[in-house]
Amino acid sequence: MDLWNTAGKELSNDEKMFQMIYDMSDSAFLYADFKEKTVKTAGSWNKFFDVELRTSEELEKIGYCVEEEYAPQFKEFLFPEKKGIRRGNLTVRLRDGRTWLECEAAVIYDKKGSPRDKVLRFEDITKFKRQHEELVYLAYYDILTGLYNRNYFVQLLGKFLQKAEMEEKTVDVMFIDIDDFHRINDGLGIVIGDEIVQQFGQYLSSFGRRDLVVSHFNSDIYCLAIYGSNGTEEAGRIYQAMKERIEKPFVLSSGQELFITAGVGVASYPEAAKNALELINCAEIVMLKGKARGKGSIQYFDKAILKDFLQDIDIENKLKEAVFQQNFTIAFQPQ
Repeated sequence: MDLWNTAGKELSNDEKMFQMIYDMSDSAFLYADFKEKTVKTAGSWNKFFDVELRTSEELEKIGYCVEEEYAPQFKEFLFPEKKGIRRGNLTVRLRDGRTWLECEAAVIYDKKGSPRDKVLRFEDITKFKRQHEELVYLAYYDILTGLYNRNYFVQLLGKFLQKAEMEEKTVDVMFIDIDDFHRINDGLGIVIGDEIVQQFGQYLSSFGRRDLVVSHFNSDIYCLAIYGSNGTEEAGRIYQAMKERIEKPFVLSSGQELFITAGVGVASYPEAAKNALELINCAEIVMLKGKARGKGSIQYFDKAILKDFLQDIDIENKLKEAVFQQNFTIAFQPQ
């Protein structure tokens, strides 16, 4: 018994039902009969392709409906029988620049290996594609500024360090923190604070290039990684340019003008640390040391600074431990 012909009879008996299914589907279908050299389309065909097809030779017309970069692959996909392929799939974007299609092909061959029937299915996956792109964006970028986020910055910095080790280069990390940012948030509101973060981040993004990565960690904190810098000259140049910029006010959307200053800490690989997180920590520590001297300052890594910081932390922890264990006593001195 010929299963294909039997299936065909069953489909023709339920023509109305399948027509309703096709009409409700977001997919478009094409059936090609190689013996009769005819094609039939169904479903959302006109939604995707503004082309009417009558013969299998005309199928090549829809090859021009996708964006140019997908055209060669798409034309191969439309004719899998030329390479004896039974099933195939492909994802393409239409020329409108918005619609993404998942394409699937199936070909039935006779006993001699000649193609007999072919079905192509085209499904609109634009919604899922956008959701995927949004998830990818969230994985790598900061929503507020559009800069790389902390996690991705750490990954990129790690790659910089691996490359620097092989090529015997240096990597500088600049840790940047807006001075007294809490006063902007508390005094003017978080909306104004966010706008300052965005504008300052947009300015810092202008330094970005292949060997210089700019990121927004959180709140008012930014981090830059500079590969193969000549000592700390590049970091100093960026700091000087940044200092000149923030001497001018940031103009908010309300028309209000606001001045800011920012502290910078710089730590270099391999002098300060050998891995990404430690290098960032060193840059943050020296930035805090610089802030203690005054606003808008830059502080470069020095082992003495790190030693003093760790000593202060040790003393603080011991004092906390002593208070917790009630090791302090009060002694009154008689007058």
